[in-house]
Amino acid sequence: MHADLSAVAELEARHLNVLHAKLGITTPEALMRADRRVVHASMSRVRPRPTLEDVSRWQDRARDLVPPGPTLTEPGWDQVAAFVVSYEESGSDRRVVVAQAEHVAPEPPIIFKVRVGDFRSGRASAECGRAAGSSAGNALSGIPSDRPAPAAP
Repeated sequence: MHADLSAVAELEARHLNVLHAKLGITTPEALMRADRRVVHASMSRVRPRPTLEDVSRWQDRARDLVPPGPTLTEPGWDQVAAFVVSYEESGSDRRVVVAQAEHVAPEPPIIFKVRVGDFRSGRASAECGRAAGSSAGNALSGIPSDRPAPAAP
């Protein structure tokens, strides 16, 4: 039950029990996303009581256990935008700068299927050039297109 969270350093069995019983936290992802003040408040009966710094340290260690990427999003949700927030300071002036980061979905690779003999005859380079010049590489990738591929030279 606590197998994933048990990998977080400094979390003892009593901490794991409170996280699971009171907050339903059973994975490093859930611990990482939890409000540290709520986690801290749930530990009120644990002695010695962990500090807010302890909870922050647990969350940092849980974050290290979570692989980056799509697992950080909730199931059923797709990331459509990402933002970079910068807190800047110059003397007594402070400002927050927010910029949207580009999120481009990766395109599927074009797979060229050629035989070894095709390289000798020059057919492979003609096929590759034809696929690259078509709308989506439809000549070899198997992706349908609304336009026919250009004729081979």
